Amino acid sequence: MGRFLVYNVQDILASLKITRTQLTVLGDVSRSDYNRNIYSLGSATNFSIIKTLQGDDAGKMVKAYLAHGKVLSKGKNRGTFAASIQVFVHLEQKVLRSGALPQASSQPTVNYDSLRDTFTRLCARYADNKKASARNRHAPQRARSQKDPAA
Repeated sequence: MGRFLVYNVQDILASLKITRTQLTVLGDVSRSDYNRNIYSLGSATNFSIIKTLQGDDAGKMVKAYLAHGKVLSKGKNRGTFAASIQVFVHLEQKVLRSGALPQASSQPTVNYDSLRDTFTRLCARYADNKKASARNRHAPQRARSQKDPAA
């Protein structure tokens, strides 16, 4: 089975000297499966901008980020980060068919618990497939060693 790293969020916040909301906003505006960075604004620049923002409403802080001079100077390449806010702030995700683009809000919303359950099932299935693959890969070697004990 694979290894997992466990982090204590409070230790990370203390080390970075930011709030939980600032960490959420950093996740919202950084490159992820849900959006891209604003062109030429990397993690370090985003972090320095977000560290100056105050508040406990991630949505308002993202708007403040978008209004920041460094972000405004990038012009029309700005985004709204609506998808990442939905996932990281509201803990909801739209179900999409492969290759489909998000359209109307008529698609079902999946909450965190169902995502975690799906992830757990997929991890178990991955582990089973990995074991089966290892058995299949070693089967010819076992067959040879049973035929020829000197091998």
